[in-house]
Amino acid sequence: MKASMTKRRRISNSVRKSPGILWRTAFLLTLCGFLSAAKPVSTHVSSPELLITGASTTFSSSKPIHGAPADRAALLQHERSGRDFHYLLKNIPSGKPLELELGFAELIHTQPGQRVFRVEANGKTLIDRLDIVAEAGGPHRALIRRVSATPVRGTLDLRFVGVIGDAKIGYVRLELDGQEIVIGPGAPRLAQTADVAPYVSDSGDIRMDMMHRPLPVGMPIGGLGTGSFEILSDGSFTNFTINQNWDSPIRTPRGTFLAVMAKSRSYSGEGRLLRVANRGLANAFANAPPMSECHWQARFPFLQLQFHDPQFPLRVRVETFSPFVPGNAAESSIPCAYVLVELTNPNTFPVLGAVAFSWEDINGRGGSGYAGDVWPLVAAPHHAEAQTTGLSGIRCYAPPLPIERKASFAGEYFLGVETSGVAVTRLLHWDPSSSLIPWWKAFVQSGRLPQSKDPKSISSHLNAPSGTTAIVVAACRNLAPGERRVIPFVLTWHMPRYVTLDQVVDSAAYTQRFASALDVATAATLNRPYFTEMARAWQASLVDSNLPNWLKHDLLNAASRTVANSTWFSARGFQLLEAPEFAEGAWLAYERRALAHAFLLPHFPELVRAETERTAETIINRSELPRRVGTLHRSHVSPPSELPAVDALAAFLCESLALAKARLVDAAWLSARLPAFERALGGIVATTGPGPTGISAITTFDELGVPHSLTMPYAGGTAVAGLAAGEELLGLIAAQTPSAETSTREMLRRLRAMRERIAREYLSAAFYGDRLLWRFNPYDVPTTDSTFAAAFAGEWFAAAAGLPNMLPDTQLESALESQIYESLHMGKVPPLAAALCKPPKCLSTPRLTDAWLAAVAMRTGRADAALTLLRATHEQCLAVDQNPWGAALAYDALTGAPLAFPNSSTMAATWAILPAMHGIAFDAMEEILSFDPHIPLDLAEELHLPIFTPTFHGWLDYDGGTRTGVLRVVRVLNPHPASPLTIRRLKIRSVTETLATPITLEPGAIVTFHLQPPENMPH
Repeated sequence: MKASMTKRRRISNSVRKSPGILWRTAFLLTLCGFLSAAKPVSTHVSSPELLITGASTTFSSSKPIHGAPADRAALLQHERSGRDFHYLLKNIPSGKPLELELGFAELIHTQPGQRVFRVEANGKTLIDRLDIVAEAGGPHRALIRRVSATPVRGTLDLRFVGVIGDAKIGYVRLELDGQEIVIGPGAPRLAQTADVAPYVSDSGDIRMDMMHRPLPVGMPIGGLGTGSFEILSDGSFTNFTINQNWDSPIRTPRGTFLAVMAKSRSYSGEGRLLRVANRGLANAFANAPPMSECHWQARFPFLQLQFHDPQFPLRVRVETFSPFVPGNAAESSIPCAYVLVELTNPNTFPVLGAVAFSWEDINGRGGSGYAGDVWPLVAAPHHAEAQTTGLSGIRCYAPPLPIERKASFAGEYFLGVETSGVAVTRLLHWDPSSSLIPWWKAFVQSGRLPQSKDPKSISSHLNAPSGTTAIVVAACRNLAPGERRVIPFVLTWHMPRYVTLDQVVDSAAYTQRFASALDVATAATLNRPYFTEMARAWQASLVDSNLPNWLKHDLLNAASRTVANSTWFSARGFQLLEAPEFAEGAWLAYERRALAHAFLLPHFPELVRAETERTAETIINRSELPRRVGTLHRSHVSPPSELPAVDALAAFLCESLALAKARLVDAAWLSARLPAFERALGGIVATTGPGPTGISAITTFDELGVPHSLTMPYAGGTAVAGLAAGEELLGLIAAQTPSAETSTREMLRRLRAMRERIAREYLSAAFYGDRLLWRFNPYDVPTTDSTFAAAFAGEWFAAAAGLPNMLPDTQLESALESQIYESLHMGKVPPLAAALCKPPKCLSTPRLTDAWLAAVAMRTGRADAALTLLRATHEQCLAVDQNPWGAALAYDALTGAPLAFPNSSTMAATWAILPAMHGIAFDAMEEILSFDPHIPLDLAEELHLPIFTPTFHGWLDYDGGTRTGVLRVVRVLNPHPASPLTIRRLKIRSVTETLATPITLEPGAIVTFHLQPPENMPH
């Protein structure tokens, strides 16, 4: 299409910088309105978005540009430049080549050879060694290149890399659906281009209005392993994975929304969609006005939206959550969501108020990232009225399907409303592809849906030509002056089976308890008060603590990732995904799983135990431990490497020891898994030869492309921790199983000698005296060998297992000082201690490794530095990802660009900071309760914190001035109630005392601590 016949859309890309941190220049722009108004709005494709990552700046020149039409010349008077930066155009059609026009003009240099760079698209070179002055014939002359590039999985990643000097770009022009898009700092900002409504990390709030766009993500709502969905700050429902489609979320079904109406005797009625009119809103209906503002607040597991419109006579608040009961995984894995709509009448006269919940039937939609594995809606969905005690609604269910792959994504939904005090009407079908809502007028006039003589159930014969269909459930009630009324809706889902790509049949774990979505709804409705109380009590324990506000919300947000990333099947059990959408369904690698369990272990220890049991079975049956059990889409485990990954073996041993110390497993459990422990230990020993170079560097970082020479310190530390955990495990088995004592004593002796040797060699390789050798200077990259929190890898694994520090105090303190100083003061890259560098690849894994580095710093008394480091990581990742509920596993340490696994499960590692701060741990085997608190200055000499351990939950009040603390036990997680847990000794810092009267660990138990002031305690 000729340019004169196309609609022009230009995007301004001025970068908002954060002082001192160059890589925090990423931001998001929605290319609003790129879909032609004359075409039906797609219900399955989000608006395209532009993400600019990497360190870059903009520059403009008033000098004229020669050799280009006037419109192009004007664009070329502006440039973006940087050593290595990206234009990531997201949410665009994949598989079809795009014709790109790239415009360049040299505004600074005058001679050939002063600037040479290359341009890549999705990793493939488009233009190599481009010298603008040489090819254009001088400065301020236009150079236009036309190239072709194909988006991959909805993303076009244009990378500009300097070879000599900085890379640069004037503009990028392309056409999508007949409309022209121009990206560049010289493209004027159009009225339709709005900033994203900012997320406030200290409160979890977003203030959404007509002048902003919503973040494209929200807090996940769903149960453990059930799939989830999100509600954006404008009220849009999006990112549905409840069809067991974790790899291919359904973005924004047009027919799924909430609506309200209000009517008094003095007027005919007002109706509103519970969405905010904004410049990025594509799914509008012409006859249904949206709200003007929304105060959106996410505090997992609750999400609240307070809508405001000065012309609407009622106040409207929506609260949604899914069951979340710490210590009870079954009750936390119910496939349902409560949507509670609160209407308040602030007037002096009565008002009729009503709420409608419309649900677009998405039955059958799903798939994965594998070619050809994309499945459409089922051909003949059924809708039927349904009710149970106190609940009225509609079932949406698929017809019987053959047991094959497409059946994985089909099942049943139920949408209902509690009937007490309200009049309920239902509509079994409407076409959401229409530009108008056909039932809107009747709803606004009466608060009821239009009724017909249709049967109480229908199937596909009423489907719209578009192939989409939706249902509606509405409830109305008269509200007296000042009255407030909550109208509770419940949405449930039930997917009966899952068929892998290799045709192995499994089923969701919840199908063992519920036969249908209606069964789920019945249980959910009967237990709503209980689920509300339990979830709110857990949330309040963090919100009411004296933690810094940003940390409270970071912990809440990190917990939500466990919901979004978990699968739970009857045969394959509970698993965390590495990263939905981006890792081909891979389950989390062993060593990352152990570190990410900083949240899962103290909240749902039974899930960690089950995972560890499956790991042991894998080792016993296969004689080795592969990197991960397998993937969501295939039944087999991943192939083994030439040598086992040392960190994976160590993680298995450390996690097993953590379960034993919490008495979550008994002597029989340990003895039954002795062969797995021996083989894991043998794997570590077999890969470790004499001398520093003999320390194995085979780790799970191999899959990220990191050279072995850079992972040696990491591997050495994990090997030491793994051997230490193995020693304790074998010692426990020998002590409790006399028949095993003789056979294990010799192995213990050999293991101890091996661990001591590896520890010596590791220290000699990583340290020169007390000074850490493996350091990183970002200003001297070519001579850099490595940077990583490698010196502390053993400390992370040891902390997860309840072991003491692996490094001697002098080396630990010296290494912490240097790494934390560099992390906080260099200000050029992400926290340096979380990086591995060997140019041109510099890898950073901040949300995982910095979380544990901060925990180690906290445990050693550097409380202020620990929180400062953790907050820097939190803010930097948020600036790049624009997602408070998700972060990548790996970033480019020099540019900040995400490199691997967005929305990684490792975000939950943030929870390691909490036990490091309160310092409470319980060794149920030894019956010792330890207390070693650390108070950051921001907390004003006091700790008021929730306590979450694998054995019990409680609350701590500690006064640093009087050095006294009181622990109150709230809940006990004892899998063996017949054998009560007992505290016989207290270990306060390094001093252990025996209690005159043992304390039974039970709800209501109180433990008092008094710390003696040490001679020189670091604060």
